[in-house]
Amino acid sequence: MSQLERTTLDTLGGLVLIVGSFFALLAGSLACAQDDQVPEGPRRIDGYRGIWFDLGQRSEFGSKYSGGLGTYTAKHHPLAVHAPKVGKTFFVYGGTTAGNEKHLLAMAAYYDHRTKTVPKPVVVHDKQGIDDPHDNPSLQIDQEGRLWVFVSGRGRKRPGHLYQSRLPHDIASFDYLGKREFTYPQPWWIKDQGFLFLFTKYTRGRELYWSTSDAGGKTWGPDQKLAAMGGHYQMSNHHEGRVITAFNRHPGGKVDLRTNLYFLQTKDRGQTWQTVTGETVKTPLTDPQGPGLVRDYRKEGRLVYLKDLGFDAKGHPVLLYLTSGNHRPGPAGAPRIWTVAHWSGERWVFHEVTRSTHNYDMGSLYLESDGTWRIIGPTEAGPQEHGAGGEVAMWISRDQGKTWRMTRQLTRRSKRNHGYVRRPVNAQPDFYGFWADGNPDQLSESRLSFTNREGGAVWQLPYEMKEDQAKPEVVAAMTLDPEKKRMAETILRHQRANGGWPKNYDRSGREIDDAATAGQEKKDTTIDNGATHTEVKLLAGFYRESGDERYREACLRGLKFLLRAQYDHGGWPQYFPDAKGYHRHITYNDGAMIGVMTLLREISPGAGPYSFVPPDLRRRCAAAVEKGVACLLKCQIVVDGKKTGWCAQHDEKTFVPRKARSYELPSISGYESVGVVRFLMGIERPSPEVVAAVEGAVAWFDEAKLSGIKVVRREDPSLPRGWDKVVVRDEAAPPMWARFYAIETNKPIFCSRDGVAREELREISYERRTGYSWLGRYADGLFREYEVWRANKK
Repeated sequence: MSQLERTTLDTLGGLVLIVGSFFALLAGSLACAQDDQVPEGPRRIDGYRGIWFDLGQRSEFGSKYSGGLGTYTAKHHPLAVHAPKVGKTFFVYGGTTAGNEKHLLAMAAYYDHRTKTVPKPVVVHDKQGIDDPHDNPSLQIDQEGRLWVFVSGRGRKRPGHLYQSRLPHDIASFDYLGKREFTYPQPWWIKDQGFLFLFTKYTRGRELYWSTSDAGGKTWGPDQKLAAMGGHYQMSNHHEGRVITAFNRHPGGKVDLRTNLYFLQTKDRGQTWQTVTGETVKTPLTDPQGPGLVRDYRKEGRLVYLKDLGFDAKGHPVLLYLTSGNHRPGPAGAPRIWTVAHWSGERWVFHEVTRSTHNYDMGSLYLESDGTWRIIGPTEAGPQEHGAGGEVAMWISRDQGKTWRMTRQLTRRSKRNHGYVRRPVNAQPDFYGFWADGNPDQLSESRLSFTNREGGAVWQLPYEMKEDQAKPEVVAAMTLDPEKKRMAETILRHQRANGGWPKNYDRSGREIDDAATAGQEKKDTTIDNGATHTEVKLLAGFYRESGDERYREACLRGLKFLLRAQYDHGGWPQYFPDAKGYHRHITYNDGAMIGVMTLLREISPGAGPYSFVPPDLRRRCAAAVEKGVACLLKCQIVVDGKKTGWCAQHDEKTFVPRKARSYELPSISGYESVGVVRFLMGIERPSPEVVAAVEGAVAWFDEAKLSGIKVVRREDPSLPRGWDKVVVRDEAAPPMWARFYAIETNKPIFCSRDGVAREELREISYERRTGYSWLGRYADGLFREYEVWRANKK
């Protein structure tokens, strides 16, 4: 067969000719290939049902691998691609008709991020009785939005098949483009150029090949051999025109002896292949000790099972794989070590992630823009202990893979093992990894699930569907303990329509406020007394623990409120939008503005509990912090040419110190200034202006300290509160600072509600003397922190 049949029906029912030169060089051996029929047209299945399979190679501890393999193999990639233009993640999988069937169907579907729904999946290709998930499909999307489904073949007698969607970003109908010999399809679309297609042929074992297409994906060049050292399995990835691949080798063609680790890359769609150092190599590779060898695991007596690979923030490759002592399941293969190999720019470095119970425990690697490295995979023992897969967990590294910590176990007490967690291309936070479950020990139904980036919940795709669209069901969620749950719900009830919160309500929820919801339209939103920025921080933590989307949405609304509330010059008023009187001033009082800026600085990298915050919002947070720092510098009070501290509030236009309540006069604050200095010392690369501000403020604190006194509580039943607050002499007492200092004299001032400044605490009214913080060890520890900061700065 030298030319493929290229006839299909267009959407109007007429005949459309499809260019078939993709397969123009088809080998003659395919003339006798097992030819599974092409279905007459796509059809829908009323639910998501994964394929179950047993390889049949059994030993004491069960099959070499078996179970729910709808997202099998690790060598099929990609299985999912996010299309930002339509807000959907399209995916393919190996499906079947019913839980007691092993009839393989190559399925296509999508997750709609806007509606949080999935449609009834489409059968792209019916394998006509074949039940082997080696024939599962892989997926790619070209720059016009058309979906390309590469349905794998197996060996030399069962061909692969290629389909293209008739319409962009649509699964309703596909055109059949023909068949050719390929297994383990890994298609990569290079913008404006076409495909670089990596795949396997069963020529003298399992050898690696590639081919390229024209810019439309219809005309293809010849198959070219990449590696021929007895056989190989490979994984690959793509970024901005650069395709990387890592592979093992099969000594003597024996897959049970798979070992060693190799790496190659191309920046010109296979015209040249290079090692990680840029050395051009001649293909196919034939020398096991030649170029491309990352590590000789054969000498170490270790087998190598490939999982995933990607690019770190500098574009250096990172490889994820598992090493084992035996190809059989059970204790003989232990330890089975999840490992990352990272090219540092100079050498390969290797780090252990964790250990698990089966060679075919397969997960995915996520190398995120903020430096977080994440693995989602079935690393924990499942209900079928010695079978493939297990319970899914999330692992995090924040030091480029040197150390790893399990932050979530996503599934628990499952009926069936979970396996083959797959990473979508351009994975989105709410559909971050998907997989299938199944019982490795006996034929079972297999259900497909997915998780979000935080791992807060697991959603299961509907096994039965009556409607055309359905929402996946939450089947596992990180739950909050009752106290946190009550607090979270109370915070939601008190959030105003503009996204902010009022102050001084009972966040704990112990006091039920039935009027909270009725007050949503109020304009009492503020950053005073920790309001709003505290709620945003709490909700981020609650979302991280529970995966409850309501907490995430409320958190983001609160964050956007804080960004809107910022003045153009960088300061924040105490209240927004109803900023009347002194509420309009730039407010450092009680740590208000510093609390907001600290939160935004924590959010900017997108790490920890804030990894769900979208990149554009994180960039706005970073910009807001920069403007805020500029405002801090403008507000610093200068006396006789010397930088000192800050007032509790400054004019929103002129930046000069301003009065707030009648007893809060324009002054230098010994309390609020501490928070400002600590924030400035937390800037990673401080400018000369920031350094000068810190040094001036610390010098002022040293000058303003009050020695030889302390404040005591003196019991007096005759007084309204039964006690008084008194300043006494104590030469051994540690230094104290006043809440407010007169700007002109740098002497402490105290004030009653009459607004008259006085020099002694005892001179003000009893009500203000005992109802406000006038003296304290506010700057205690600041000097030690300053010395550390100054040493690190050098």
